[in-house]
Amino acid sequence: MGGRGAAGGGLLVAGRRRGDDSVSMCPPPRGFEASYGDADGPEHDSALRDQSRTMLLELLTRQTLKTLLHYLGETNGEMHLFLHDYLAEKPFPPVGSGKGEEWLTHLAIAPLASVRDPGSSSVVSAMAQEAAGEGGAREVAPRDVAERVLKLRAHLAREMVEDLGGIDAVNAQVMRAAVTKALGKSAS
Repeated sequence: MGGRGAAGGGLLVAGRRRGDDSVSMCPPPRGFEASYGDADGPEHDSALRDQSRTMLLELLTRQTLKTLLHYLGETNGEMHLFLHDYLAEKPFPPVGSGKGEEWLTHLAIAPLASVRDPGSSSVVSAMAQEAAGEGGAREVAPRDVAERVLKLRAHLAREMVEDLGGIDAVNAQVMRAAVTKALGKSAS
């Protein structure tokens, strides 16, 4: 079984530390050369840290877009319609593709869009209706939408960090359930 060595921080393999020249041992599996990421510096990152970071950021952005669409559906019909149509025309890339930040950049630099939401116009005053024009169309700035995405994503990231702070308790619960089931099967 593998684990962390107390002295020297080597990877224990069959009770021996990697890097100990006095002990011959089999090499670690390919891609497992890095340690568990508890030390400083990129040489101590887990093997798939960059890929995991990209996937989590894109998953977070995808969830942010869903949440923002929900909020905008209740508060800003035109912006909601713009984001909905933008996503239909230019879908957010698949999680793990590494193209999520590029998609957000393209959203932020897109030109102003004229949007009319006949069902739930957020134009309320007569002066605002007059400014919106005869057809009730309003300009939506994609950059404003992108800024809302980024602010909400930062908020959701803080929530996620808070939620993931309890991962040790979740892991302990999984192991308790596994032991309970294993003991229940062996008693039968």
